[in-house]
Amino acid sequence: MQNSIPSNIPREEQEKFANHLYRYQYDSVIIQEGQDDHAVYLLREGTLAIEKLIGNKPTRISTMEAVNFFGEMALITRAKRTATVKVI
Repeated sequence: MQNSIPSNIPREEQEKFANHLYRYQYDSVIIQEGQDDHAVYLLREGTLAIEKLIGNKPTRISTMEAVNFFGEMALITRAKRTATVKVI
């Protein structure tokens, strides 16, 4: 994870959310399946892979493009993460 702010975010948004903006490198894991974490994320640019362990093998079940929120179910249900989300 790198704490540089993506260049396509408007200045007023950068200033308001500066402490919460991150740029993740390729193949970085943002959420890990089974993790006890309740943060919600906003994908502002880029593409993410959503993976689940199927037969002990990471299997891509979906992808997500910007602009989207993710991770909200763990916040709502207070359950552990049900999938791994990483940068592609």
